[in-house]
Amino acid sequence: MYNAFDRRAQLWVAATLYQTAAQVYERVFGKLGEVEAVEVYRGFGVLGTALQVPAELWPRDLAAFELYWNTALTELHVTDDARRVAHDLLHPRTAPLWLRAAMPLVRLLTAGLLPPELRRAFVLPWSARDQRRFDRIFAALALVYPRLPLSVRHFPRDLYLRRLRASL
Repeated sequence: MYNAFDRRAQLWVAATLYQTAAQVYERVFGKLGEVEAVEVYRGFGVLGTALQVPAELWPRDLAAFELYWNTALTELHVTDDARRVAHDLLHPRTAPLWLRAAMPLVRLLTAGLLPPELRRAFVLPWSARDQRRFDRIFAALALVYPRLPLSVRHFPRDLYLRRLRASL
């Protein structure tokens, strides 16, 4: 049974956020330099502590993270409950029409960013055609997104932060 206050579960959530962000960044901008990679990793350690991961639980460096990640993947057991939650998140029934219209793209990107063993464990369909579509989307993002003005790229984040500050 999942417990949001379980330290190992908190670490897994923070680690998946880091791993996904790193994957997306590399697909869009290319591999980070060693110094930048360490800096980004440390930043996610701070995010992890904000998500209640005790600092001593966050792997000390990228090599330790890689070991943690690979070990965690081999030990992960996806339950029927987890599959049900994932299905409900990826197939919302009561969401606004615009969100339901975007969900095929969300499902493709979500499945494509998962390691193959997790994709299979969650019983997410994947084919060679899906892989080609996924690769084309990221190739297009890599061409367009870095060329957008920073004000456009940062607009969603800035809007969210303004709304958050206004609500405090």
